[in-house]
Amino acid sequence: MLISGEAAKLMALQADLQPGEFILNADVCTIGRSPTCHIVVNRPVVSRLHARIERDESGRYILHDIQSANGTFVNGQAQPLRAPYRLRHEDKIGLGWPEPLFGFEDGAATTPVRHSRLTYDEARLLYFLDQRPLDLTPTQLRLMQHLYHHAYDLCTRASCAKALWQRDYDPILDDQALDRMVSNLRQQLRQLAPETEFIVTRRGVGYSLILNP
Repeated sequence: MLISGEAAKLMALQADLQPGEFILNADVCTIGRSPTCHIVVNRPVVSRLHARIERDESGRYILHDIQSANGTFVNGQAQPLRAPYRLRHEDKIGLGWPEPLFGFEDGAATTPVRHSRLTYDEARLLYFLDQRPLDLTPTQLRLMQHLYHHAYDLCTRASCAKALWQRDYDPILDDQALDRMVSNLRQQLRQLAPETEFIVTRRGVGYSLILNP
């Protein structure tokens, strides 16, 4: 368990990356091949100025792709970032390829994710509610992954559609299908916790997943 007040940091997950531990004590940290970057990653798939991590006014760390040639990836997902991403404790970052190069450790974290009612076993691609596995279809799994990796944040309808169908959101084509997908995922959660609402709807805008309602 981390102690509240420790600085956030990136931990290198590959032996050739130096430094092995980088403290995020500035408001902006740049990552790329350029020697002017705070963290230099000398790999062909990495752009000279590839990504940056910004600390916002509330102390959260936001990962941005800087129009890199090969993309920035989070938690091994096949699709690169299309928008700024709020980093959470134990998130993994890939540059130019989904394979993780860095792990994010949030010094403000006081409660590990495993203490949440809703948890994820990455090795088995399984979600658990109160330690009981959720039986999710492949499309439900994609939606859950998107909501879970942005837990407590508002995920727009457009971002949910993108996560589900790997293309830009078309309201005419996607609205009813997206409503059904969210409803079906809610039903899966209610089977194990009928009195609890884990997915909060902001009508016409998007959804938030609450790990400990």
